[in-house]
Amino acid sequence: MVTWLRMSFLLMVLVLTFGCEKKHTDDWGVTWVPIPEGSFTMGCSPGDTTCGEDEGPYHTVMIDHFYMMEAEATEAQYDQVMEGNPSASPAGPSYPVENLDWELAALFCDSLGGRLPTEAEWEYAARAGAMTKYPCGDDPSCLDQTGWYAGNAANAKHPVAQKTPNDFGLYDISGNVWEWVGDWYANQYDLEGAVSDPEGPLSGNAKVVRGGGFDDLPSDLRTSYRDYGDPAVGYYYVGVRCVKPKSK
Repeated sequence: MVTWLRMSFLLMVLVLTFGCEKKHTDDWGVTWVPIPEGSFTMGCSPGDTTCGEDEGPYHTVMIDHFYMMEAEATEAQYDQVMEGNPSASPAGPSYPVENLDWELAALFCDSLGGRLPTEAEWEYAARAGAMTKYPCGDDPSCLDQTGWYAGNAANAKHPVAQKTPNDFGLYDISGNVWEWVGDWYANQYDLEGAVSDPEGPLSGNAKVVRGGGFDDLPSDLRTSYRDYGDPAVGYYYVGVRCVKPKSK
């Protein structure tokens, strides 16, 4: 009953925010899902005793509506747009592209008419109205139905959109490959910064990655978990998922 009511509420919010607009597929074969505007409390999930210092302070953020890629960018999509495939382990057209540095990830999104998500947008979309430890619930066993991780991936990436999506209709938001976001990394959130569509620190040495990957334990797939990487380096376990504003 609780799940049904939550899904009904989300559907109502989507209708009110986007009218008759639904997810759509562009000329590049990329499917975009509407994410409604709203507010949420960002950071360590209630009751999660495993959070690191950089997952706080817990704070409320307001997010404008936007579109997000339904799944992580695939090798085929990246190759079609950028005319190449940087993946360290090429596996096929439906597998997520990886091993692209932050600049390439940002350029790919720009070429689609979008951009990298902010960290706040990413967490808001991943939670989809839930404040649980994982997008699918508080018990890590739920990850078997929603993502590829160390417990089921056999240490390899898998084709996108094979698991159950979250309540916004996003696939692989936990696991498969990590995802670059736009923000510079800081070891705590800035409570003096913007509360509406925050973009993170103005500078830094590393860029944030979110979502966990195919060789990670459940602890790294928690919705509030943060990691980071050198923006000039491509990693075999980091891919990309873009966003774009409603008007595009």
